[in-house]
Amino acid sequence: MTRWLHISDLHIKSRADWNNFERELLEKCQEFGKIDFVIVTGDFHDFGEKEDFHLAKEFLMKLMKCLKLNIEEDLFVVPGNHDGVTYVDKKNTYIKALNNNPLDDEAPGSFQMLAEAFQDYENFVKDMIPNYPVEHPASTHIRCWNNHINFIHCNTALGADGKKKDMQLMNVDELAQSSPLEGKTNMILAHNSFDDMDERVQKRMKDWMRVNNVAAYLCGDRHRQELTSIELDRKRSIQIPCIVNYKSAPDSIDYYSEFGIIIGEWEKRKAKLQGWIWKSGEGFEIDGKITGIEISMREEVELPETEKRENETQEEKKQEETKRQDKEAKRMREFARYYHRMTPHMIVQYNTVYKKIGWEMEENYTEQELFKYITAVKEAGKLEEVTDFLESLI
Repeated sequence: MTRWLHISDLHIKSRADWNNFERELLEKCQEFGKIDFVIVTGDFHDFGEKEDFHLAKEFLMKLMKCLKLNIEEDLFVVPGNHDGVTYVDKKNTYIKALNNNPLDDEAPGSFQMLAEAFQDYENFVKDMIPNYPVEHPASTHIRCWNNHINFIHCNTALGADGKKKDMQLMNVDELAQSSPLEGKTNMILAHNSFDDMDERVQKRMKDWMRVNNVAAYLCGDRHRQELTSIELDRKRSIQIPCIVNYKSAPDSIDYYSEFGIIIGEWEKRKAKLQGWIWKSGEGFEIDGKITGIEISMREEVELPETEKRENETQEEKKQEETKRQDKEAKRMREFARYYHRMTPHMIVQYNTVYKKIGWEMEENYTEQELFKYITAVKEAGKLEEVTDFLESLI
């Protein structure tokens, strides 16, 4: 099995919430077993820090050392809107021109000028990863992990002006010139959600993703975990997931964001995701909204004309399966919530009923142990029954 850690939006403020989260994150990573690589989808500091990326650098170096990973081969980063801090003369003029038309003949020059805003970010990346394989880490480029996954690094923050969140921009000409290694799984890394990109840019990104059989789009920026679909081919019903990560740096005065991480586990042709949300006073807990979601890690195959009707039927089945998974995820969250409210006496009551059929429950499960227990109950077809029984005890 290949396992990865996805974090995002490291607006680190070295105060109580962050320091406690950091320690618990490192412990949580040890619980999972070996993690093989780390993805960070942008925003390595706040605007107020200007060109100072030292908190993110110190954390990432500590994280990679803790995970016993090679920082030059196993860390994949892309810039966010908070990372374009180098001064660029007439920056807003270039942004306005691209907002008017990101595809005209003047667009390449405007993108080139805006790319200069990421010089300090690029220095930070090269300082952290001395032998970085491309000259400009903030440009669109491809790095291959362990001869298995092509990570397409996209800078979707070139047109960020600190005000609007939608109609974001990237250099689609640069993307179109990128050629991933054949026979690998292709995954896009970006800061902004695909839904927040300029529609004209979206279309060109879709073309590239369709031609190159991209499996997933991983991003951050929204500070809340979200999962949407990107339709690459309506006729063939080909969609890929857009996986928006949490904010991975808690802040006691941030009342909007969801704090957490995403773990991916890839085995054979599928990768399953786990969402772990963190709350002050509670720590990490399973997030059923995303936990159990699967990514196809193989290229799509063109279907014959005679199979189109069957494909439509399969899509209907997929929708029904999605509804079933959503219901199960909700019950899993309820189970975990009830468990954390149970007294020792309630545990005894529970075990009086379920111990004799092999479902004895321990009093002090870790979150990982609790997740395994709930998963086993679900796979045995008893999730609904057992959750209702817990509710009756509470």
